[in-house]
Amino acid sequence: MLSGFAGMALGQIGSVVTTLVRSPAEQRRERAPLAIEAAIEAQRGQVEDLKASERTGVVPPLSAYIYYHSKVIDLLDSGELTADTLRKPRRTASPATT
Repeated sequence: MLSGFAGMALGQIGSVVTTLVRSPAEQRRERAPLAIEAAIEAQRGQVEDLKASERTGVVPPLSAYIYYHSKVIDLLDSGELTADTLRKPRRTASPATT
């Protein structure tokens, strides 16, 4: 009986560890569609505003919006999302400068 309980406990520990290890990757996969959807809507809104103003201008590529919204979601998940972190872009070193 004791060995059965120990086996069950070890099985549960393995399950918990697997869940903890897989969880961040799964969360990133789940966030990607949210960032893409928000980016599409933001770009669409900027295009519509530009057309409505009857001015000429350049709308950044969709990839720039996706990058921005991905970073905002990362800040939100890490608990670092503040007015200051939204105003100050984070610079990451490019491979050419490292």
